Amino acid sequence: MRKKAITFFLILAILLSLVVAFAELTGKTELICSDSSCLRVQTSSFSRVVGIPVGFYAFILLGLCLYFHLKGKKESLLLLISTVMGLELYFTFLEFFFIHSVCKVCLLFFSLLVFTVFLVWAELEGWREAKAGLFCGAFFFLASHFVFFFPRVEPNPMVLREDPAPARVELFASPSCSHCEEALKALKEICLSLDAELVVRPVCLTEADRKKALDWVCGYLFQCSSGTSRRLAEKVIWENEREALSLTGGRLAVPLVVVKCEDNKKAVFKGWSQEVRNRLESLIVGSSGNIFSSFLPDEAEAEVCGGGDGRSCLN
Repeated sequence: MRKKAITFFLILAILLSLVVAFAELTGKTELICSDSSCLRVQTSSFSRVVGIPVGFYAFILLGLCLYFHLKGKKESLLLLISTVMGLELYFTFLEFFFIHSVCKVCLLFFSLLVFTVFLVWAELEGWREAKAGLFCGAFFFLASHFVFFFPRVEPNPMVLREDPAPARVELFASPSCSHCEEALKALKEICLSLDAELVVRPVCLTEADRKKALDWVCGYLFQCSSGTSRRLAEKVIWENEREALSLTGGRLAVPLVVVKCEDNKKAVFKGWSQEVRNRLESLIVGSSGNIFSSFLPDEAEAEVCGGGDGRSCLN
């Protein structure tokens, strides 16, 4: 009965890993899970190793586990399933503590592994085999961290600034948005002439944006691009998207301009137009004199880019 249960859980895990791998390879991850948390995990840089979806690695390793199980090679099965468990445990750790998004499909896969490992360990005859399994799991957990965060990062030493301006203008922008290009060009002129600080916060409307956005952030924060620097830059983009979504009511739409003043007050401008520009300039002038322009509305809206594919314009 226990052997049949191990076979059943292994087959389910193999099929699930194969489905996820093909979905990611074809760019159809939303078909298996359309939740934003799932999509963030499945499209992150952690979902591939040397360009190959991790699901294919899981498929191969679990296929070997099934082979060892059917051939009755308990020790080999224990070592390999413990290795897979250590790797998956690391991915789950990343979801909770680095990506801050939990994939339901990944949790299902993790649960299948937990049940399988529990059943395999239940067949152990002594503590010696258990210690070997624990060692393999712990070793590959730590090895995964070394693979994904290999210490090759060169920060840009020019990122520190002193004497902050009275007003800070934050532009949430996407590389594919023509309105964002227009807003960025205008804001550079405005902030330079009115002594305001301009901060560009890249976000992604589409997956095609992600590489450009990562290059954008990496070029500012780091001297050169590496796997580790891009993963750190990716976290910056996730934080930008989280804050932008909170400001737009849960739907990402750009350009989004936020003006923050010394008295912790802020104004939000959605979209870009001449009217938005005029109101924003008046607000910066007022904050420079320590007077927050109360006659201005807290929000102003114009044409924005947004939607699921990032190509639609909203009024």
